[in-house]
Amino acid sequence: MSAKPNECNQRFLPGDMPISSVDLDASEFACLTAARLAFLQFASPEQQCWLTVMLASKTLFVGDQHAETFRRICAVVHEMRISRKNTMRFSNPRCEHCSATLTEHERHLIQMIQAIRRDQHSKAQISAMLL
Repeated sequence: MSAKPNECNQRFLPGDMPISSVDLDASEFACLTAARLAFLQFASPEQQCWLTVMLASKTLFVGDQHAETFRRICAVVHEMRISRKNTMRFSNPRCEHCSATLTEHERHLIQMIQAIRRDQHSKAQISAMLL
């Protein structure tokens, strides 16, 4: 990828939106970032994203459960990988331009996380099915 944000090759599709248009709190943004790094690890193993997010988990996630939170994000990513029939579209967390965009798939993931945090299980199930 290019060092200049506007020179990357990211293609945006209908359903993608600026991340700034979604009301994410710090925890939700941290979950999205960790998930993106996990997706990137599977897409480009040579980038060693596991190490990055494991070392950063203490600063990404608030509280003393940062390792457990990261483990749970990894469990969600794993379940998505084994249940999805098509490719998960995600924005590159290491590109300033791309990371400012929320893909449609990421939006469903975040909506599922938000619904679970709010104890809205029906909404979480709908987002999980769309995901």
